[in-house]
Amino acid sequence: MSIHEQFLDEADLLADDIAILAAPGKLLAQGSPVSLKSRLGEGYVVTVSTDASPEAVLDVIRTRAPHAAQEPSDQGAYILHTKNASVVGEVLDALESKKKELGIDGYDVRGTSMEAIFLGLMGASDTEEVVEFDELAAVQSKDGANPELGRKLSRTGLYPSDTAPLPLSDGRKTSPLRQALTGFHKRWLILRRSWLTYALMVVIALAGACVPLIFLADRSDTCSFLEDIEYIQPLYLPFATSDFMPTSGFESASVLNSYRPLIAPPNLLDSLGGQAQALPQTPIQTSAFESTLRQNYRNLSLGGLSVASGVATVAWEASSGSKAGMALLNLASNVLVHQALGSGADDMGGRIVAEFQNLPGAWVAGTGAALKWEGFFGASMGLWPAFFVLYVSSERRSSVQAMQLSNGMTPAGLWLGHLLFDFPWVVLISTIVTIVFATVTSQFYALGVLWIVMVLYGVAGALFAYVISTFVRSPLAAFAVAGGFNVVISVLYTAAYMLTLTYSRASNSERNLQIVHYLMALITPVVSMVRAGFVSINLFSILCDGLGNYSPSAPGSMNKFGAPIVYLIGWILFLFGLLMWIEYGKPVPKQLRFRRKALHEQQDVEQSSRGNASFADEVKAEAERVQQSDDALRVLNVSKVFPGRFTAVDDVSFGVDNETFAMLGPNGAGKTTTFNIIRGDIRPTKGDVRINGMSIVDEPASARVSLGVTPQFSAADSQLTVREHMMIYGSIKGLHGEELKRNVDMLIEATTLGQYGDRLASKLSGGNARKLSLALALIGNPRVILIDEYSTGIDAATKRAMWKTLRRVSAGKAVVITTHSMEEASALASKVGILSGRMLAVGTTQSLVSRFPTYEVHFTARTPAEAARAQELMTRFPGAKQADDVATRYEVPIGKTTLAALFKTLSGNVKEEDPIQERSADLEYTVERLGLESVFLKVIREHERTKPEPQKRSGWKWW
Repeated sequence: MSIHEQFLDEADLLADDIAILAAPGKLLAQGSPVSLKSRLGEGYVVTVSTDASPEAVLDVIRTRAPHAAQEPSDQGAYILHTKNASVVGEVLDALESKKKELGIDGYDVRGTSMEAIFLGLMGASDTEEVVEFDELAAVQSKDGANPELGRKLSRTGLYPSDTAPLPLSDGRKTSPLRQALTGFHKRWLILRRSWLTYALMVVIALAGACVPLIFLADRSDTCSFLEDIEYIQPLYLPFATSDFMPTSGFESASVLNSYRPLIAPPNLLDSLGGQAQALPQTPIQTSAFESTLRQNYRNLSLGGLSVASGVATVAWEASSGSKAGMALLNLASNVLVHQALGSGADDMGGRIVAEFQNLPGAWVAGTGAALKWEGFFGASMGLWPAFFVLYVSSERRSSVQAMQLSNGMTPAGLWLGHLLFDFPWVVLISTIVTIVFATVTSQFYALGVLWIVMVLYGVAGALFAYVISTFVRSPLAAFAVAGGFNVVISVLYTAAYMLTLTYSRASNSERNLQIVHYLMALITPVVSMVRAGFVSINLFSILCDGLGNYSPSAPGSMNKFGAPIVYLIGWILFLFGLLMWIEYGKPVPKQLRFRRKALHEQQDVEQSSRGNASFADEVKAEAERVQQSDDALRVLNVSKVFPGRFTAVDDVSFGVDNETFAMLGPNGAGKTTTFNIIRGDIRPTKGDVRINGMSIVDEPASARVSLGVTPQFSAADSQLTVREHMMIYGSIKGLHGEELKRNVDMLIEATTLGQYGDRLASKLSGGNARKLSLALALIGNPRVILIDEYSTGIDAATKRAMWKTLRRVSAGKAVVITTHSMEEASALASKVGILSGRMLAVGTTQSLVSRFPTYEVHFTARTPAEAARAQELMTRFPGAKQADDVATRYEVPIGKTTLAALFKTLSGNVKEEDPIQERSADLEYTVERLGLESVFLKVIREHERTKPEPQKRSGWKWW
């Protein structure tokens, strides 16, 4: 099996054979991990804890290892430049004999790591000092040291020394308006390289509002009703025969007969005199009237009339729109009048001549043409503000917003900056549309007020789009939701108007239309814009007084443009407040908060002491210490319970000040939740985080002035250069002018990004992108730096360079890193906390490792015989056992066996002859101290064994 691997500790653990390559595909070294360490390493390193001078300790070591030298990055570490275990044992004996004289508290030994070998070869390759494997093996000294490679390792900066803190200017709290101007400047820089979206927005807005003006070309602007010119239909049947009977002349006799009314008795109409002769009829007997109707009602197109004993019976065809009933009723009225008045009825004016005409309504001339324009106008007004969501949504999805907020930007400054940039586009579109309306047609009313409504709507529409971006992650999906929702609502609003006019009584139509508007305007701002469009072109006679005349009220009255203006101002205030509520973590007043019975306000130090059994005292001591300390970062009894009563973090406390703290834990241990609580992205259920004395819960803006955050993944704008990023973030932190430029230049130099200053962030390599994130976090000289998975996915050489950069720029700061790499934690951190829901162990790296004084011996055993000889040799050490992961690794506890005795026994340097050592003399091996990884695994495994079964949680209550 062949594995391509960048994690060297993983390669060391898994591989039987390792090949190290350099560009262009050149083999630098190959062999087993033990072989490579043995042949190419510069020997063991002894770490001594003492109050004596380094020179005095070095003199003692050199009595046994003459090539020894002090490690540049650690005054307490000494490179022996030998891999001879016998020499190492003699050095340890010498230190033990001088323990009291030099005040030595303890000492430790570590071997050459695969990382050191890799970096040495890569460094030699970079400096054109590539040495073939055989040559490297040949230059070894007699005791197995390789001082030549050691000098090359030193030249590559394998052990860089830290420098003094960078003289950066301290950040200052800035006003939201100042930050908004910075945000505007950033958006302007991006627009220069990415302008197509806004160009498309302008085209769609103008096309949707202006092109459909062709529908208004022949429309007359009037308040006159359609019914004013509608035909008046007579209802007096003797004179209205042509209005109720077909007149084409081609109808059959049966069709003509169906239009003849039934008249009973046959002489009923005689009282009308000669007028009755003009009315075609079907006379029948009174007794047969009802039966005839029942038998022939399907063939009667008009109906019938029967009058007996002064009582009239009227039957008429009653389909929708039929006026037969009114005509027959008028006929019956005339018959009864003439019967009552006798022959003198005509002389006394007894004829009743009725006519029909529709009552006045809200439909005016030109409604159809105006509706066509309004359909396009409403759709375009609903769509174009949705373009504002594209950038802010992509900014949120790429974590740029979170990066800005964590590094000092306030939510008010963030969204005001976006609104400040989008506002000129709103004004531009509103102005062009208004000018076109005024130039092309005279149909529009009060265009100045309409312009005000359009501007207000543009602002409200932008804020509405911003709110959509907070819960729809994909930019395209957010655009579809914002634009689609507005378009649908604009169509429904127009439909609601038409349906109300169609089915509402004429006397109630105006009141019902107002109800429709005032209710639907609460759904989305686009309703107010559509309403303003109705008013501007007098659609549905909104500008009329109901009597055929224009209303004399002012354009700003509530029944004209006043209601849209009031609603849009309300929408602007509401949407901006909603954005602030969301960005500030949806805070709830204390009186309305849910609180669990098991979570109390008082700081429960005893609760924080429930660490791993091996480190319970240390966890408790740290919880007690941080309560009264003045550390730059203080995490105080923090707990977080998510919906569903899932406890992610349970009463975690620790403090960090002028040191690097590594937060370690398995997946799902609460590291990310704790990290986000510290940066202010998540509100804790209980507890608090204080950054430089300021609460991130109660005073996030003030706390973030002293906070810098480097997220796990690069959170940079793809359309900004390295230097532009630095200038923007510096402005957010309150730096300006020459002070800002000086700080930017200093950080670019410190993070070795000088040659990439004018390169777009999207063009940076993974390592340089992480350096940019670090530089952005450091701008403003924050006291606390949070770094999430600093070197994830970076090759070993780049990773070490990034570590060197971090050590150089973070001096004098409280740095918190989260990582899954024990190698990274060991290299960077001076203090470590192990979490799994709660704090299991906390302390300095050395204090944690010292609790498990065990060394690991790794043999090269390519055959079963060699493996058996290695196992036989390890029986000489009390308590030695085979490692859990690799069969050729053995763990040897230091206690019953001294460290010096371990090396002497492995080298065969013992007084009495031992056949086991003779058989094992040719075995190849390395010796390493079990490090932080082993401590981590032991703590986590012990926690898993002792973790109680989940229990039903206590209920919630109002508190």
